[in-house]
Amino acid sequence: MNNHIDLLFTYFNEFADTCIKNNHLDTFNRKSISIDFSSKSRQGNISSNFYLVAIKKTLDKQFNLKDELLFGIHNLDFIEKCEISENGFININIKKQFLISQVEYLLNERNQFGKSNIGDGKNVNVEFVSANPTGPVTVAHMRGAVLGDVISSLLTNTGHKVTREYYVNNAGSQIDILGRSLFRRYLELHGEIAELNSDEYPGEYLIDIAKLIEKKNWIVFIFFNHFI
Repeated sequence: MNNHIDLLFTYFNEFADTCIKNNHLDTFNRKSISIDFSSKSRQGNISSNFYLVAIKKTLDKQFNLKDELLFGIHNLDFIEKCEISENGFININIKKQFLISQVEYLLNERNQFGKSNIGDGKNVNVEFVSANPTGPVTVAHMRGAVLGDVISSLLTNTGHKVTREYYVNNAGSQIDILGRSLFRRYLELHGEIAELNSDEYPGEYLIDIAKLIEKKNWIVFIFFNHFI
């Protein structure tokens, strides 16, 4: 699929190559070229800063960069209208039929859209979320889960061999500290003064968990005996 953004970037690069080869323009960083399709101030479907970047690199003062650039853009078969505003941005309108053809292509491709073999069987390990159970799960953990899964799916659909890795941290010193902290909160429910050490977890969520244990009438002394 040749979308209008990629086609324009290709045109801008080819135009710059030709101008530089003919000594009309000096070399410049192509990464500074942008095509904006979301700005509220744009006057067309999309806008670009290419003219602003290129005009600063003019070597031949007789070369009419503006006219040559507009002539070339208008000759692209998917362009409806193009103009360079007073502030130097290129404002472009795309032909509606071209946009409709892009939508039709997406609908026909369905789940095959975007798939490729660019990864060529390369092994990729994606580790994401790994929420630490010593504290409540937050919206940030959920965001990490979605982002990690999307990245993994994108890699899979581009030919990579992906392993999704999620650490379940249910052992070690942090869990021991969590157990001691929870047991102290449980003791508080029975009238004991249980001061937390500096390395223990003070979160009030442990009080709720201790109340749940009390409500369920679980035998906690045996379970937590090694924490004290």
